[in-house]
Amino acid sequence: VLNDFRGSSLAAVVMLTDGVTTEGEDLVKVSKYAHQMGVPLFFVGIGDAQEVQDLYLHDLTGPDSAFVNDRLVFTVHVAAQGYNRLSVPIRLREKGKDKVLDQKTVHFDGTNKTVKVVLTHQPTEPGEKLYVIDVPGQEDEVTTENNRLQRAVFVHEGRQIKVLYIEGYRRWEYHYLKTLLERESNRIKGNKSIDLKVLLLGSDPQFASEDRSAISEFPTKAELNSFDVVLLGDVDPQSRVDPKMTEHLKDLADFVRERGGGLLMIAGERYAPNAYKDSPLKDVLPIDVTTDRAPENEDITEPYRPLLTPMGRTHQIFQFSPGDERENEAIWDRLREMYWHADGYRIKRAAEVLAVLPKKGGDKGSANGQPLVVQQFAGAGRSMFLGFCETWRWNWREDQAYFNRFWIETVRYLARTRLGRIELRLDRQTSYRRGEPIKMTVRFPDDAPPPSPDVEVKVTVERRNPAQPGDSEVRTVKLSKVEGSRATYETLLTQTPEGEYKFWLASPSATPKPRAECKVVRPPGEMERLRMNQADMERAADESHGRFYTLADADNLLDDLPTGTRVTVNAPGPPYVVWDHFALFLLALGLLTTEWLLRKQKNLL
Repeated sequence: VLNDFRGSSLAAVVMLTDGVTTEGEDLVKVSKYAHQMGVPLFFVGIGDAQEVQDLYLHDLTGPDSAFVNDRLVFTVHVAAQGYNRLSVPIRLREKGKDKVLDQKTVHFDGTNKTVKVVLTHQPTEPGEKLYVIDVPGQEDEVTTENNRLQRAVFVHEGRQIKVLYIEGYRRWEYHYLKTLLERESNRIKGNKSIDLKVLLLGSDPQFASEDRSAISEFPTKAELNSFDVVLLGDVDPQSRVDPKMTEHLKDLADFVRERGGGLLMIAGERYAPNAYKDSPLKDVLPIDVTTDRAPENEDITEPYRPLLTPMGRTHQIFQFSPGDERENEAIWDRLREMYWHADGYRIKRAAEVLAVLPKKGGDKGSANGQPLVVQQFAGAGRSMFLGFCETWRWNWREDQAYFNRFWIETVRYLARTRLGRIELRLDRQTSYRRGEPIKMTVRFPDDAPPPSPDVEVKVTVERRNPAQPGDSEVRTVKLSKVEGSRATYETLLTQTPEGEYKFWLASPSATPKPRAECKVVRPPGEMERLRMNQADMERAADESHGRFYTLADADNLLDDLPTGTRVTVNAPGPPYVVWDHFALFLLALGLLTTEWLLRKQKNLL
């Protein structure tokens, strides 16, 4: 409208609307353009500005797979829209069962609209588990469809996690960590969960024969692939002790990328990570080394405590008191501080930062961005980097349990990338809009032979229309192998009408069958947001020097409208009125008289 009336005497624009934009630029952006054009916007709000009352869950995170007796940590956000004071329970159950596995009560006092909740559970039986997190519906709630979320977790039989710990020399971190991983499994009879092998490059030749967990040389590629997790300490990548170190590091990179293993680098004062700038591990590590010079070994007297990022506070390796954020934060603040940290590196674009270095002299919540705990997926596996080597300081009196929990959970977390199970995943955990393609991915485990070239990988898709229970559609789609992958297959489902979708692997046969679920909902339209958008209308009116009215004071609109101004085109002064001037009348009379005389003279009359 503003463009159509460009250059005209447009005095104002009056809109009777609810202020909700379903397509195109919103009112606030348009009001800035209207201000430039000198056209005020006047709004008469139609509808109710009161928020509709709705409880809903969103942003559910949790593991995809685990072992029996693993601690599963689910994080979910609960939002209360339109409620001032409300207390509701958030429950964790297994689908099809009434038993509540964990429950937290959330309190809304009108100031907090969204609350993060952490729920935990330890499964005791293996199998495919579908966990449901829900909040009870309220009587005045507009809809209860968004009051529950689901998370599928495959629980494997408990087995030993094979860990290889490679260290360059004896240091405090090595002594404490080696002792923990050797003794962790003996504390409870029948609970041996970690099988540790240690390669100490700076040890004496007879060390391997004296220590039951020690090995004398770097494993071959086949032997390396039998491990689940590799802990890499302060090791010289150009070590003279082992002239084949470069080849071993290449095997270690393949162990992560191709075999789906977990790798953790523990920084050190001599080599890690600066000596790995151009090593075969540079593409696997979650950091890019910027300098090959190790930090100077100066006398460090100022202690620090790593500052957890929002992602780190919910990560399982830092969950010392699961489900209680305040207690967990109190435990973290009580742990003993560190002194040394690595530098000379930056995180990769796809990496996630779990902890950073606090800003010197700043308050507790400030950080200078130096990452200390970083993780990322690398091919089929997962890699992590610790920019410090003083977690042994946590092994102090009653805090020893937290040191133990941190390392045991870290090893378990890295080992979960190699759970031998066929995976069927969708590219989105939330719902899709009608017409949006659904990407399906089937990945076969790395510790099993891939399907032969003549085997077709197919997925069965079942769609049900909730509005018509009897309306269902079943079809089978074929997946294509991803170029360059070992055993990963993908396809796009392009025809996606509204409904509830279920997917399961049809070919080749597998036990248990990998499954996935999702919903396809209608695109947003006029009925998506029913609340009057009064805030945007008021902002747009102020920006354009107009006004906003409700139906109660809309009678004042006509009195407040501007009168407007006439637009003159190329006129230096006020216009002259000549049509009814006496001289114009004499001119017209003279012309008519002259014509009559000429005609008379020529005998034309």
